[in-house]
Amino acid sequence: MRLQKLPSELEDRDLDYPLTCEEAIDAVGEVELEPPDDVEETVEEALSRETPETFHSAQELYEAVAANVDESIVGRKMYDDRGPNPGDVDDPAF
Repeated sequence: MRLQKLPSELEDRDLDYPLTCEEAIDAVGEVELEPPDDVEETVEEALSRETPETFHSAQELYEAVAANVDESIVGRKMYDDRGPNPGDVDDPAF
């Protein structure tokens, strides 16, 4: 599953919050997150890194997963669609 689809997956699971980290891993730890390079990581692996002990909402759980997934799942490092990106040639289009 793409990381962007995780919030709706968490809502669909109808989890009872607050959840401990252990309860969250039991409930959704098996969900595999797909990065662009096809090396998957599970929610459990992301939550095994530094995360809060308790989650009070699906949004809080999603934010903990998103903050702790492998960088390959998030996408291009330092990407900003509002300006030049590292390594880009300084060539304005106008």
